[in-house]
Amino acid sequence: MADVNIIGGIDTTDWTDEQRAELRALLNEQKAAEQKCADVAKEASSPAAIIADKRREAEQAKQDATDLRAFADAKKKYGEDNIGTIETRGGMIIMRTAVATEADKREERYRGLCDSDRDAADFAWFEETKVCIVHPSAERVDELCKRFPRLQQQIENMYTGLVNGLRVRALGK
Repeated sequence: MADVNIIGGIDTTDWTDEQRAELRALLNEQKAAEQKCADVAKEASSPAAIIADKRREAEQAKQDATDLRAFADAKKKYGEDNIGTIETRGGMIIMRTAVATEADKREERYRGLCDSDRDAADFAWFEETKVCIVHPSAERVDELCKRFPRLQQQIENMYTGLVNGLRVRALGK
């Protein structure tokens, strides 16, 4: 009777030495990969990782509370139909509808600059748009626009929608 050869729980009695060597190498690779997974899982559940996660969650909860307070205040001050929101991973942006004089000023300034300096016109266009943002601060909006490159376009779209009488709610979280 032939000796039974078991490798990794597999009967390799009828295998060649080359096949057994390949199986051993694959089992070693699998074991190394499983160890890497275990190390990552251990790292993710380390006290430092858990504390960092809880810190992020606490900061997010503070941001959410601030955003909700600002939304409630804006709704009370301007009316729900006169505000729009964009929710980003960096917080909520709340904009009020522009009054006619603001909208006209924005258009005139843009047209006046458009012929001479397109970049200045685009900058002025967005600066006039930000006048209607009630939350967060203009500086924070600039930070968010740097963090999320397409956000400026979304803000401009919200302005246009509000001026045209649309209800504007954009979610991006």
